[in-house]
Amino acid sequence: MKLNLPRPAILTADARLARRTLLTLLATVALAGVGGMPVSAQDWRVYRPEGFGFRVELPADPEILTEQKTSQRGYGALTETRAMVEFEDVDIFVGHVEYHEATPTLHDYLKAFREGISKLAPLTLVDDREIIISGVPGRELALTFKNDFNNGKTIMRFVIAANRLLQFHVSRNQPDDLKVEDHPIASRFLRSISLLPPLAR
Repeated sequence: MKLNLPRPAILTADARLARRTLLTLLATVALAGVGGMPVSAQDWRVYRPEGFGFRVELPADPEILTEQKTSQRGYGALTETRAMVEFEDVDIFVGHVEYHEATPTLHDYLKAFREGISKLAPLTLVDDREIIISGVPGRELALTFKNDFNNGKTIMRFVIAANRLLQFHVSRNQPDDLKVEDHPIASRFLRSISLLPPLAR
């Protein structure tokens, strides 16, 4: 069945920069505590970083950045990796952090995260609920964002298992009636998230 989804708007250089800035801003806040048609199956690729215990499907090859850092919240040394994809009118972010000294609880991590987003005027927390990912308790937050170039919604999923923080975010920047979680690209990404042994239960 053909879906008549909106095509992505043609973005000016300023709008593209604002879109990337917003995606980076969301990723930075999340890690600080530490339309088109459906894409055919052959166009998707599995992102499964070795040793991290999860897999997810992405519509394009991600831009990946890995950094060695010290936690701003007193948890010591950590290794932070960000994988980002901009595809049509959907932005995807996958973050994984390995704590080398101490690991926060999900409750403490998200408390700091909520405090961070409360200070950012374009972002509004509209939903906050418990979820289960492959048998492991997690949390899903939904945020709306609006400024001169952005008007959309982000779904963010978090889980902490062993000494690892895993994050899965998807944003859509098109102001229409199609919810981000119902967009075919975003929906497939969210459905594909799974933990692997030894993290999965």
